[in-house]
Amino acid sequence: MSGDGTTTGRVLFVMPQMPWPATQGTALRNFHLMKAVADAGFEVDLIAFGDTRLSIPVEIAALCRVIEIVPVPMRSLVARLRTFLAGEPDLAWRLSSPEFSSRLDSMLREREYDVVQIEGFEMAGFLLGPGALRREAWDRAPWTLVGHRAPR
Repeated sequence: MSGDGTTTGRVLFVMPQMPWPATQGTALRNFHLMKAVADAGFEVDLIAFGDTRLSIPVEIAALCRVIEIVPVPMRSLVARLRTFLAGEPDLAWRLSSPEFSSRLDSMLREREYDVVQIEGFEMAGFLLGPGALRREAWDRAPWTLVGHRAPR
């Protein structure tokens, strides 16, 4: 919030993992990005993969208005082998999750966002892949996709 108690806007962060503990790599970057956005007066919402048995870290709860945690999908060895034999990148299917897609879609329908920030190539499928979000969700807010360490 800004100094007068109003918000500058709303940002939805879509992340492959919880940004806490912020000790290294992507989690460290994502936590500080969310914190900077919140400190600038924006309302922050988060949807991420994580362990749903754990409580939300207070450091994340302090930054976010809404937090959705979705269990990390488990891909069988057979599914991974199929991906390999089809010549498709594992990264494109690693986090494929109908539950995540459904919960993200619900968040976008229930709330208007000024920006939707997608963190990581493995999350791009929720925007661009076969299970992509409805087109009207794209029209509501600018989307940004940040790729971290693109594999060769």
